[in-house]
Amino acid sequence: AGAAAAPPAPWLFVERVGSSTAEVSWEPRGGADAEAPATFELELRRPRGAADGSVALESLGCSLVAGPRHVLQRLRPSAWHHVRVRALGAGRSWASPWSEDRAFRTLTA
Repeated sequence: AGAAAAPPAPWLFVERVGSSTAEVSWEPRGGADAEAPATFELELRRPRGAADGSVALESLGCSLVAGPRHVLQRLRPSAWHHVRVRALGAGRSWASPWSEDRAFRTLTA
């Protein structure tokens, strides 16, 4: 048998947002015969202005999470953050595409 095909990107949801935390959850996608993900990779990013006036997203780091829920901690109050997730196969034998980017703003402290 060949290597398992990567499933579609997970659906990502921002559940609760506080001044320094945000709870996110996701739902893996794939058919009944799809290999279940071994873990998930979660990336947190923030907007950062460039010299030309454009805005790019700067990575604040990635975490491997067993899933399907995670609480992001030590976030800046009253700031925009972006999060995305992808499913990973055992031993990183495959990786799904990244989910759609979800933006949220933390509350004022």
